[in-house]
Amino acid sequence: MKSADLLNLILCVSYLGGLILIGKFLRVKVKLFQKLFLPASLIGGVIGLILGPSALKIVPESIMSIWRILPGNLINIVFACVFIGAVVPKLRDIWDCAGPQLTYAWIIDGFQWVIGLGIALLILKPIWGINPLIGTIVEVGWAGGHGTAGGMGELYANLGFAEGGDLALTSATIGLLSGIIFGVTLINIAVRKGYCEAIISPSHLKTLNLSGVLRPEEEKSVAKSVILSDSLEPFAFHACLIGLSIVLGSIMLYGIKMIHPKLSSVPLFPIAMIGGLIIQIVFRKFRADYMINRQSIERLQGLALDFLVAGAVASIKIPVVVAYAGPLVIMMGSVLAVMILSTWFLARIFFKDAWFERGIAEFGALTGVLAVGLLLLRIVDPDLKTNAPKAFAFERPLFSPFIGGGLVTSLMPIFVVEMGALKVIGIWIAIIAGLFLLAFVCKWIHLPKSNKAQA
Repeated sequence: MKSADLLNLILCVSYLGGLILIGKFLRVKVKLFQKLFLPASLIGGVIGLILGPSALKIVPESIMSIWRILPGNLINIVFACVFIGAVVPKLRDIWDCAGPQLTYAWIIDGFQWVIGLGIALLILKPIWGINPLIGTIVEVGWAGGHGTAGGMGELYANLGFAEGGDLALTSATIGLLSGIIFGVTLINIAVRKGYCEAIISPSHLKTLNLSGVLRPEEEKSVAKSVILSDSLEPFAFHACLIGLSIVLGSIMLYGIKMIHPKLSSVPLFPIAMIGGLIIQIVFRKFRADYMINRQSIERLQGLALDFLVAGAVASIKIPVVVAYAGPLVIMMGSVLAVMILSTWFLARIFFKDAWFERGIAEFGALTGVLAVGLLLLRIVDPDLKTNAPKAFAFERPLFSPFIGGGLVTSLMPIFVVEMGALKVIGIWIAIIAGLFLLAFVCKWIHLPKSNKAQA
């Protein structure tokens, strides 16, 4: 890479950072954005989209081309951070506390695969002649988010569905907005009906900090470290660990691609996550894991995620979205309806306590990724009074590495091409049926009590 190319990359990323700052300013000043809890990265990305070649043509294609490749690369950083510095709970603890939560999450995620692929196979392909792979973009974009969607662009292209990357990014944007808007709406209804255990009055919602900026006396530490900066900057130390995770992942991915030609399309990001797990295991083995500060890793992960979301949204190709508008409305509207109904009805019979808190956390995580799930959960349980935060935290180590953007998600388009959409649908129906059977055997399924507090 030439010096001028590197400078151009830095400038393009800096321009994107400027849009994110504008997004933050608008979040602080615009009441509607506050009420919708829109993240600054999403607002900045939408501004970039409006300024881009598909709209006002202020941002040239040369800059947009750089923004377009950011998500597929930054997702490697996001996933490499999953296990570094994280304490994975014992399986027994997960089973006792989060068994119903994990089962419910897998079932709802399975609904996204079955409905998306089912509509693609039964409606979109016969009427519009669209590649059935379009049925995978809902789970990839909603549960996986912009990072997974951006990372899957090359895979879709290799599988003969070049539009898949842009449609997946569109799916992620729609999912993020749906998760926040409909999640907050459901919370308002649930609070007024008395369905929340931690919040008993709608007046609580008026006390939330909507601007996203704390007062000076409320400031909090974002990270700690045992690494002294005169030897190595603590953030640099943690960035090196993330980089090493990606290197290990790339080495393992090279070996995977050598096994069979059909595995050549496997993306790097889920393997980088395994690289991070290896690093965490090695540090723990040598009792050096105290050197890793999880908050620092999360800050770097968040940095990558903010630029990823902004770049992904800004670089969406509007003509592609317009061309597929009808199919997208049908498919995503159907999935969203099932997600809302599942949160409002299925969660009631799946969780004996804090059913709404548990359900709304999964709704947010499976439409707008983990951050939205945590956001909605903190709204309904700000002081962590229920078991929902603990169950949600315990469930994630056995969910995120596989589906919702994990290894299975990254391989699903390959399965659809190799096995056919119908067989994949059948497999997911069998998985969902098996999970319901497990829930019955474990006596997690129950009829809700009639009073509202336990509704």
